[in-house]
Amino acid sequence: MTVLKVLLKEDNAGDTRLIHEMLLEADGSMFELESVDRLSTGLERLAAGDIDVVLLDLRLPDSSGLDTLLKVHAQVSEVAIVVLTGLDDAKLAIKAVHEGAQDYLPESQLDSELLVRSTRYAIERKRAEAEIRKLNEELELKVEERTKDLAKERDYTRHLMESSHDFQVTLDKDGMIMDVNRACEELFSKNREELIGTSIYEYLPEATMEKAIFQIFEKDKVRNIEF
Repeated sequence: MTVLKVLLKEDNAGDTRLIHEMLLEADGSMFELESVDRLSTGLERLAAGDIDVVLLDLRLPDSSGLDTLLKVHAQVSEVAIVVLTGLDDAKLAIKAVHEGAQDYLPESQLDSELLVRSTRYAIERKRAEAEIRKLNEELELKVEERTKDLAKERDYTRHLMESSHDFQVTLDKDGMIMDVNRACEELFSKNREELIGTSIYEYLPEATMEKAIFQIFEKDKVRNIEF
């Protein structure tokens, strides 16, 4: 059975005992609770690692309000945080979640079932976020690598075109010029920028080119055609 390590930041000894009893009542073997009464002490403990979730009172002797949450989240953004507060304030709850907390529990509504469920869900949500972030990073890396590969392929194709002494032109199905090589520029006495976007029919017989383009695109297969 996995033991979840819980760090409680609470300066009220009575509330600390109550939360400990709630965790024991649910299933004490599932939780290992440590408690501190100051933010500074809690940050030192978090720096040592091995904590799954923080139960955080926003009112501590050396810090108060959302600033307490921000300092904890800044140090251990990978650890789940459940905010405990005596202030039944919906606006504060929304701000706390927006600033990095996984859940918000007013102490006036707290019971063993709610505490345990919120703690477990917070840990799972944090793990899911980490997995999604990892997958996104891996995807971004693959996209970056593929983009580099495509750039190399494009440069290589460009090199082949420019190295050829034969006339080469890339067309769309409507006969509009998408790319040309240097030999094509010399043939038509125009530079690449002037040729791209114009119709091949301006330079070669329309009837012949229409037939060739139709045959080239027929059945979506690449083929060689003489005309």
